[in-house]
Amino acid sequence: MIELHNVDCINYLKEQKDEVFDIIIADPPYSSGGMTRSDRNASTTSKYLQSGSSNREKVPEFAGDNKDQRSYKYWSQLWMSEAMRCTKKGGVFLCFTDWRQLPITTDAIQAAGWIWRGVIPWYKGFGRPTPDRFTNSCEYIVFATNGPREALANADAKYPQGWYEAKTTSERIHVTQKPVDLYRHLYNICKNGEHIYDPFLGSGTSAIAAHIEGRGLKFTGTELVSEVFDIAQKKVKEVTAQIELFNDQP
Repeated sequence: MIELHNVDCINYLKEQKDEVFDIIIADPPYSSGGMTRSDRNASTTSKYLQSGSSNREKVPEFAGDNKDQRSYKYWSQLWMSEAMRCTKKGGVFLCFTDWRQLPITTDAIQAAGWIWRGVIPWYKGFGRPTPDRFTNSCEYIVFATNGPREALANADAKYPQGWYEAKTTSERIHVTQKPVDLYRHLYNICKNGEHIYDPFLGSGTSAIAAHIEGRGLKFTGTELVSEVFDIAQKKVKEVTAQIELFNDQP
């Protein structure tokens, strides 16, 4: 089951009952593509895509990427708090970030009430080379839980790898699109039949990965920007229809 909504995540979460979801997986706007106010207010395609990238003309801009550090932390704590209220006890929270926003993201997660459990590096296999500096080749997924997480019996326990290597896709429908295989790796933490919620749907990759993963996983996603939502919704429908058609073949 996949359910998608064109709505702001905070407004959506406020309308939900307590303890609805099992897993929150979020890829919020990082608001990190610039050191000054004018840099942050630049378009998201100019901040996150190289000047020669063919994707600059293809992908839409996305919202919410021009916050300063204080407003980013306050906003993050708001939606993270609502997300925790809507997550079952022992449920999982996974949030993407980059090296610039990693400290403030882990602060916001703990301020919202989650128990911070660790950081999962995603090695992208490349990075913009900078003279006499280490290349930033990783983004990160912060891992937290809503209170204690009960471990399964040894026979049913899972031991997902605490890092992952996957290249970003060259043909994107969203500026910050993540690989499907990366999401599937993160879904190793999910038990069969659990309900995943993505507050920032973006390209819809998280929904596609849940559908491919199967195992009775349910998925709900929200996206604020209508143009981005329409593209994602179309892509999700296309991919899921193709998979179902293939699965129906003898």
